[in-house]
Amino acid sequence: MLINPGFSWNSIKCLVESGNAITFVEKKMNSNVIQAVLDDDSLLEQFTELLIDEINNDDEAMDKKGRQLLSLCLSDENADDFFIAICGWSVDSLLNKLNM
Repeated sequence: MLINPGFSWNSIKCLVESGNAITFVEKKMNSNVIQAVLDDDSLLEQFTELLIDEINNDDEAMDKKGRQLLSLCLSDENADDFFIAICGWSVDSLLNKLNM
């Protein structure tokens, strides 16, 4: 499953800052797990392999995946960082490669 196009890390941050206890607890736990993975090269490799496997095995149609990913780019100014992290290319560079 891909991220909802309306998803925003800024929204999560605002919920945490507003004192939403459930979101704060979930975010805190995720931060601890993320930090543990960041501190372990083996876990980083496993996480990346897992992500790639899940992308390749997702039964969502490619056009829907593409729509969700590009919609995210329109709604989140930091979305380009995601693309650079997973493939080394910015969204603009990927769109240029389409040869439209």
